[in-house]
Amino acid sequence: MKRKTDLRLIGTFLKPTSMMSALRCLFVCKQPLRLLYHYVTKSPLTSGPEAFRFRTPTGVVELWAFSAEDVITFFIVFCRNEYTPLKDARVFIDFGSNIGVTAAYFLSRNAEGFVYCYEPNGINIERLKKNLRPFEGRYYLEETCIGLENGTVTFGIESTGVYGAIGAEHEGGKTLEAPCRKANDVLGEALEKHPSIDFLKIDIEGLERDVIKAITPAFLENIAQIQAETGEFDHPLPGFRRTQSGALVRFRRFPR
Repeated sequence: MKRKTDLRLIGTFLKPTSMMSALRCLFVCKQPLRLLYHYVTKSPLTSGPEAFRFRTPTGVVELWAFSAEDVITFFIVFCRNEYTPLKDARVFIDFGSNIGVTAAYFLSRNAEGFVYCYEPNGINIERLKKNLRPFEGRYYLEETCIGLENGTVTFGIESTGVYGAIGAEHEGGKTLEAPCRKANDVLGEALEKHPSIDFLKIDIEGLERDVIKAITPAFLENIAQIQAETGEFDHPLPGFRRTQSGALVRFRRFPR
């Protein structure tokens, strides 16, 4: 989803929850001042891609940012802790993997996790591979959109790679023809390999609500957590507790 304007980012930063995230940044990130500067000001990276290092439960992870938007994502994922998998989560599905930031976060929680990544933008995919190089063998990557049907779609792209979406019209009108896979087919394939999916992340710029509503009930029975960038979304899922935090909706299955 699109970030707010610079002034609104600054206003958000001054809220107590964001201040706590900033304090966490001092401990988690090895370049906290540089990260916080880009987060607050949204200033562009003037010298090309920049590396940031994060302390994680499995050791230090180095990730490359290719735009200020990527740095903001670093803050959201590693400092704000926007995604909250359970400690024993091992099987992750990442719809809209972008440059691999959330995948790296998931994989750094423990040494046994495996992430299925789905991303249609070829530029993002090359960047993802660079960021996930330390995790070779622990992730699967497919160059595809995720939607409600199988086929080929027109995918709008822009310079940062963050806001690409099916049918999007960005400034400059750049698009690509990309394969699209039905979400339920992808979930079914994963459940053929694993007894359950511990965490399903959905950030596909506009189709999140429709994908959640379309998940086959039999598949939902074997998913522990779902988090998606939906905006306000009050759709209930049987057997799940729903919470909303800003644009992010969280579903966690009730204990059985």
